[in-house]
Amino acid sequence: IYQSIWDADQNLNGVPGILASESRDEKRGYVVVEEPSDWDGDKDLQILSKVVIPESKRATYILVKKLFDNYTLDQSKPETPQTPEEKAEIAAFINAIKDTDPMKLARGFIEAENGAVMTEEEWYDSIHRIWFEIYDFNA
Repeated sequence: IYQSIWDADQNLNGVPGILASESRDEKRGYVVVEEPSDWDGDKDLQILSKVVIPESKRATYILVKKLFDNYTLDQSKPETPQTPEEKAEIAAFINAIKDTDPMKLARGFIEAENGAVMTEEEWYDSIHRIWFEIYDFNA
């Protein structure tokens, strides 16, 4: 299932990682991955040196980028309660992705595993719970 979801995502909005020496397809998009043969420990090395996301694929990238400042990276610190703006960003993202081909595959897998078909509301709530419910590592 994981490979099927990955393939569906790559066919829809995914952009492949490529080496700097590989050909580039601006219409599909790409991420150039630097692979130094002799890394000297330079902590400023940009592993992902160039990211090209075509306009046709930008909508969900823009939505997910808005989510990034909603969470703390320091796992020793608790998350702050979500603001109304953050809740709206989450809802916009879930609504944008929940019916895409990769998510349809994931939903079908979950439904088959559980032996029950989910309503649209149950599917939305499932995504929200799995991806966005705040929990405390220290609890």
